[in-house]
Amino acid sequence: MTLDETKYTEILEFVLNGKPYREIADSVGVSKNTVTNLIKRLRETGSIFPSTTKQSIYDPVIKEIQEHIIYFLRLRRSTYNLRHKIKLSNKEIYLLLLAKGYNISFTKVKELIKLGKNVIKESYLNIVHLPGEAVEFDWGTIRVQIGDNPKATKVSLAVFSFPYSNYKMAYVLPNGNSESFVIAFKQFINDMNGVPPKLVLDNMRIARIFSSAKDSDVKLTTLFEDLSSHYKFNVSFCSPHCPNQKGNVENNVGILKKQFEQSYINSFDSMEELQEYVDNITRELNIRKHPRKNDKCENLINHERNRLIALPKHEYIYYHRKVGKVSNNCMLRFKNNQYSIPEMFKGEKVLIKYNDKTIYIITKDGKDVIAKYANNKQKGKRKHRVWYIINKLKGKSNGLLDSEEYKAMSKPEKLLLTKVFKSNSDDFLAFLEKIKHKPRNLIRKFVYKNKYTLEYFSSEQLMHEILKI
Repeated sequence: MTLDETKYTEILEFVLNGKPYREIADSVGVSKNTVTNLIKRLRETGSIFPSTTKQSIYDPVIKEIQEHIIYFLRLRRSTYNLRHKIKLSNKEIYLLLLAKGYNISFTKVKELIKLGKNVIKESYLNIVHLPGEAVEFDWGTIRVQIGDNPKATKVSLAVFSFPYSNYKMAYVLPNGNSESFVIAFKQFINDMNGVPPKLVLDNMRIARIFSSAKDSDVKLTTLFEDLSSHYKFNVSFCSPHCPNQKGNVENNVGILKKQFEQSYINSFDSMEELQEYVDNITRELNIRKHPRKNDKCENLINHERNRLIALPKHEYIYYHRKVGKVSNNCMLRFKNNQYSIPEMFKGEKVLIKYNDKTIYIITKDGKDVIAKYANNKQKGKRKHRVWYIINKLKGKSNGLLDSEEYKAMSKPEKLLLTKVFKSNSDDFLAFLEKIKHKPRNLIRKFVYKNKYTLEYFSSEQLMHEILKI
């Protein structure tokens, strides 16, 4: 409410005489805030009377001030820590405008700053997706009680979503590591009976190597290079800190988590029961109508299935990877066991590729397989192979029959040493060196073919017969 001019003048006189604001307010019959605002207005505009005309945001001067404000909002100033920069405060922007000669109140500046922030706020484009063009993936986490464990267990949800049809599938896994992703991905493509041409991800460490500051320099991890090569799909990453670029799956992860938050069911007997519960949720979501298309999600997905890549004949086998170093004794230590490695790799680093069944030892560049072993559950064992350490054994040939290396030899190799070479280690090792580039099963085939007449063969006859095999 606007007061008479005499009252504004009277308030100013009381202030100049040093009378307290509360007493001034009681004497004039106004609130204390009216007195405070009058003094504030006097400092900012030089007038004690409120403005009778409201300045339009389309006024040329206001538009000019707005442009300055947008510029100031984008600026960052240094702090005492020169490497750390912060935004300008409202007060700092106001002082900069006064320095430029603009006569404007702080209240008006705050109003224009709010509008300026709206101008520079990021907004998004609506992307058009073609049927079967891509599938989006993201992880979600929930906490539920599983089995007899009284505490809530953190469980990962691997969510795949088609942006065209909004058809989604989710898989329950104990964590979100590389192996879990491979399990979920293989289950997904088997359920869909095909592979989407493009997989859209955020910048997961299991998928992307950040070797450069440039977003355009995309380098896949070994796992995703192998996966994309095996299943013939392309990988597309969102820009850093831009999850909206795969907004479809982000929304579906949020919907699934909300379903759990609103549900009365929070305990399950097993992971299988939890997966069945998740399947029921996704099934109910997929029979709903698409928010922008006049059809159900489960019907729209049929347009996408026809454009999926056919599954390969053999499924992808996941291997863990680890770097190890070969000792000077030609042994590689891995999981409390030691494995014999060819002598040329003494002291070299090698790549160990393994799963529950097999261990591959590969050159550091990943091109050549050095050795292959079965991955059994035994601990504290040494796995020797005489083929890999012939030069080492030749220098210690007198002790071969008493060594671990001899005990680790196969039965056909032992029979050859004792019956054909009459336990002469030097001749036996010289023979092995001659055939070390031949297939390893030659000795086994020869021994089992001639197991009753081995002692009658000389070393020359042995070489001739083996080469015939």
